[in-house]
Amino acid sequence: MAATKERSLLNRAASEEKTLTADWVELDYRKEGRELDRALASGKAVLVLEPRQMSRDAERKTIRAERMEIEFYDDGNLAKVFTA
Repeated sequence: MAATKERSLLNRAASEEKTLTADWVELDYRKEGRELDRALASGKAVLVLEPRQMSRDAERKTIRAERMEIEFYDDGNLAKVFTA
C-alpha cells in the first residue's frame, strides 16, 4: 500500500476507531496529556482502522508492518507523518 494512501486512511480520526498493537508500543503524549504527540510500534505492528458508524461505503482497514512510527498534529490526534 502506498504511503500516501496510508496517510489518508489515518486522517479519518473523527469517523474511525484506531487500534495499534505490536510486540512493543510507545505512546508519547503532549504536555496536557490528552493529545498524542508520537506513537512507535515494533515487532509485528498492526494498525486497525474501524468505522464508528457502519454504512454501505464503510470498511475496516488493516495495516501490517514490522515497525510503525506516527507523528501527530497538535490538535485532534490526526496523523501528520506515518512511516511503516
